[in-house]
Amino acid sequence: MISSLSIMQMTIAAIQDVLFAIAAGSILCGATLATVFASSRDAARLRLRGSIKQAMPGIRWPAILWFSLCALGITQLVYLWLQAATMSNSTLSAALGMLGIVLRQSHYGAAWLTGAAGIAVALAASRVHLRGGQARGGPLPGPGSALPRWPMRITVLGLALYAAGKAAASHAADAGDFSLTQAVYCVHVGASAAWAGGVSIAAFVLPTFALHTRADGGRHLAFCERLSRASAIALALVALTGLYNVAWICANAPAPLAGTYYGRWLGAKLVIVAAAVLLRTLNRAVWLPRLRDAQRAHEGESNTLSPRYSVTAAHLGRTLLVESALLAAALIAAATLSHLPPA
Repeated sequence: MISSLSIMQMTIAAIQDVLFAIAAGSILCGATLATVFASSRDAARLRLRGSIKQAMPGIRWPAILWFSLCALGITQLVYLWLQAATMSNSTLSAALGMLGIVLRQSHYGAAWLTGAAGIAVALAASRVHLRGGQARGGPLPGPGSALPRWPMRITVLGLALYAAGKAAASHAADAGDFSLTQAVYCVHVGASAAWAGGVSIAAFVLPTFALHTRADGGRHLAFCERLSRASAIALALVALTGLYNVAWICANAPAPLAGTYYGRWLGAKLVIVAAAVLLRTLNRAVWLPRLRDAQRAHEGESNTLSPRYSVTAAHLGRTLLVESALLAAALIAAATLSHLPPA
């Protein structure tokens, strides 16, 4: 029987996975959008990330990233409190006095500190990026006055450190610190967050994107195509590392997984991911080619989207919304799996 404390831990872990995906998706979509603008006809005016905020005031990537990281830091503290209560087999109030012991004398404490350090680094770097973007409230900057890239690079490093701490506290830790299994799990966590977050952020951003680019189908299409390629890479990493993780767990499980809670949740997760992959295949094989055809047929006629392009883009957006919901469910299933023994 699963205790109420375990249910609370699963809930917080699921929220953490969603917040991590939002942060990763914000970075992925922001970088993709920057590339689209940097390669457009007016790249002299809209070269790098510093000018995207003025070009698209409805999309505030640094703010989304900052608040998701703040929430992730809060849930990290809450989860430590719950874990201390679990490890000490005490009440939540009594567990407050055990926090120092858990951090200093347990393997989980070292893993938690690694993840917390990653969040702190990402928060500091994203705050620099956010304040730099807020300082650009005036006219559009020139080509040489774009925001520096180093804050986002450090933010990515911080998120990678958080993923490493998460891997160190997972089932993969049974293989030992700095093991191949732990490294593979770390990549799996990061790739899953990039895929789920990129799709989810894009699903809500594409309508705003079309509005603030004055229905420029070329940029809209370029954004969709580049994001599709990036998510394809993330999906390939998720599949490869996921197969490795399942094979390792099956090889080290004390009994067959069929019929266990772990096996059932793993099966549910695989079904959800398979459905998301089918939707992604639909987007790439059907809606993206139709967007290209509609844009090619309408190109040069006016500065507004053709009805055909708008209808196809709406279908793509709805499919992305369903895919993002499925991926959110997959993240919840993954959080549950991390708290169930593979037996």
